[in-house]
Amino acid sequence: MEILIAEDDRSSRAFLMELLEATGNEPVPAEDGRQAWEILQNSNISMVVTDWMMPNMDGLELCRMIRDNDLSRYVYVVILTSKEGKDHCVEGLNAGADDYLEKPVNKEEQDILCRIILYAWLMISILPQYPSIPLYLWG
Repeated sequence: MEILIAEDDRSSRAFLMELLEATGNEPVPAEDGRQAWEILQNSNISMVVTDWMMPNMDGLELCRMIRDNDLSRYVYVVILTSKEGKDHCVEGLNAGADDYLEKPVNKEEQDILCRIILYAWLMISILPQYPSIPLYLWG
């Protein structure tokens, strides 16, 4: 699955791309939210992993752009951030993110991110073909 990585930090972006490639995905890099938005408008990518704090357009703005515009598909959004606490998580989810992970991404978070990607793939690719299957059976 193609996954857009919006991360301004070069080493973090490279780490995420390597992790996603190792799990059989095709990461597409973007240096900020504005570049990510341009890529989304001109592709069929349906999953984004985005940093919260970036220049030009941050991750929350990117989430809002995705939710406020018709891209003809659902885009599953995961926000990664060094911001800690429940309030930031709620703010990210209210902006339109589907999931939220705190940085740095350690081994445990890597496993969680891999499960999120699998869940997103099911949500985007498989479940629309079987609308009668309850979501909790996949969880």
